[in-house]
Amino acid sequence: MNEIGRKPDWVTVGGSYPGALSAWFKSKYPEHAIGAWSSSGVIHAIAPFSEFDASLYTSLRKSGNSCPDIVQTHYTWMEDAFAQGDRNDKIC
Repeated sequence: MNEIGRKPDWVTVGGSYPGALSAWFKSKYPEHAIGAWSSSGVIHAIAPFSEFDASLYTSLRKSGNSCPDIVQTHYTWMEDAFAQGDRNDKIC
């Protein structure tokens, strides 16, 4: 159960670096996800790994020039919501 008295509706999913992130998120915030699926999640992450970021950016640009900015805006919003602990916000 989470702080509002119900089970979360989210399952995190990812492969490779996102797979590691999926597993980390579930272990760090168990009340926010009912499960995590990590396919080939890395166990020895390279930090910083700018080539991964560049690859992600290039892939996002294929969906439109504004796509990377939209993803960054939403990521920042989610990061701020978790940092502030505002339980009234919904991520959807």
